Amino acid sequence: YAIGDAIQVRHRPYTVIGIFDAPDVAAVPAGIVSVKALRAGLERPGIALAKKFFQEGTAPDGSAPLERLEELAEKLIAQQEERFYLHEVVPERDDTESVHALAERLRAALPHVAVIEPEALAAQMEKAVGIFLAITAVVSVISSIVGGLLIVNTMAMAAVERRREVAIKVAVGASPAQIAGEFLLEAAVIGLAGSVIGVAAGIGATFALEPWILTRVEVGASMFKITPTLLASVVAFGVGLGIVAGLVPAVHASRADPAGGLREL
Repeated sequence: YAIGDAIQVRHRPYTVIGIFDAPDVAAVPAGIVSVKALRAGLERPGIALAKKFFQEGTAPDGSAPLERLEELAEKLIAQQEERFYLHEVVPERDDTESVHALAERLRAALPHVAVIEPEALAAQMEKAVGIFLAITAVVSVISSIVGGLLIVNTMAMAAVERRREVAIKVAVGASPAQIAGEFLLEAAVIGLAGSVIGVAAGIGATFALEPWILTRVEVGASMFKITPTLLASVVAFGVGLGIVAGLVPAVHASRADPAGGLREL
């Protein structure tokens, strides 16, 4: 973002008036807003919500039975205990000893507060990202295997169904390399078509689902980044997978005896 850009924080509009450079922050960069803006955007809506909450226990004449108030109080306490608030404390000196010393002071002064140091936070985030990447890798490998097997099956069936065509080509002088190249080209086209359809479906799903996801997680203006390099890599992988999957059927078709196909003419 640049100064003057309009952004949304918790679905409320704000304007960037300055840039705070914090390259060592392990979490998502935080936004610094004035107390006045916080009260107008967060505290006042919260107070209004609390008033509405307690009005549920009032009778038509404005009175509130004690039993109803106790029930609402227990409900409110239960909801508050389920909440947690995140505060970021920045030490004056940016070194490991100062960070550890500040963390120990906070733990001693606030024993009921969980104090997480940057190294621990970074380790947790790396672990979460590692698990996500592992799951993504497993899904990608399984998808590649399934797609490759489908291409192998398609090309094997094509080699069987077109044995007369292959026999005629061999009879008129086509070499095994030409036959294999033709089948490999067809497998590459299948891989290209599949990758293009997959990319189009992925882009469509991203644009359709990203606004809904952002309303739930509140991570910023965008969550997915689609780049030309990514698209080119996906298409290249699809074409390569098609060629690898079609290699065995292509070699088998190029080595087939043309006599059987010629007898079927």
